[in-house]
Amino acid sequence: DPYLPAFLHQCAVLFPFTSNDGDAAAEDAILALNVRVCELAALVRQGMAEPDVELARVLRRVIRFVLQTLDPKPGRVARTLRHEHFVELLPAIWRLARCADRKDADRLLTAVMRYSSVCPLSSPSKALCIRFLARIVDAQWARQPVHGAPDLAGSQLSELATAWVLGLPKLLWQLRDRNINASAAAADTLRMVCQRTRLLDETSADTLQTSLSTLFCVSVPGKGPVHGPFCLYPPALQQTVLEIVACCPARSPRLAQAVRAAIATAAPTRGIQVLAAEIG
Repeated sequence: DPYLPAFLHQCAVLFPFTSNDGDAAAEDAILALNVRVCELAALVRQGMAEPDVELARVLRRVIRFVLQTLDPKPGRVARTLRHEHFVELLPAIWRLARCADRKDADRLLTAVMRYSSVCPLSSPSKALCIRFLARIVDAQWARQPVHGAPDLAGSQLSELATAWVLGLPKLLWQLRDRNINASAAAADTLRMVCQRTRLLDETSADTLQTSLSTLFCVSVPGKGPVHGPFCLYPPALQQTVLEIVACCPARSPRLAQAVRAAIATAAPTRGIQVLAAEIG
């Protein structure tokens, strides 16, 4: 639409819109308006081969707003976005990352990754954030090239992505059975990483195995065996977690023992018992 760039330039005159009256409803409405401008900028950029000077200036302001919203400077607390705003902002971030240069794409996706750590455990945005990042990991580190993935070769995102993936077992422990959608998203991501990507090296895979054992059963000095959240999961999620373990190369005796201890307590279905027996 030839009118969209002109409309974007009109909106960008005062972007980002701000409010200083402290009214929560007004601030929420202004945030929604700013998110709309981000969506519009991403759509306009996606429809152009190369941005002109004015659009490039607007895009820099839009990217700065997204970064400040999701990943503020040290000393500032990241705001927790309402789920509705986050749902609307993520497609804009994806479009901007695909069209941006490597540096800005790296910064945008890093901001989402860091926001995932401050997003409340009970929020529906938790599962959404995990699945969004899972798609990035799947596209960027797939064993086969994926068309349309952002060009992040040589970026620092690989180290952050590895740390984020290795932190998912801890997140599963924290979530337990209180946010099954987020737990399922985290488990699906771990299975995908193990089955389809080249993100984890041998050392990282060993670290993952150690973390996975806590989902089943750990021995705590003075307390004895403490069962993890696996026993609380519905059968479908239990199967996903076991499939993650099945993907681990040269599974450690500690992990196999933890699985057996959990299965003995969990009253699993026949299918879960068979899969657990195959794991050892």
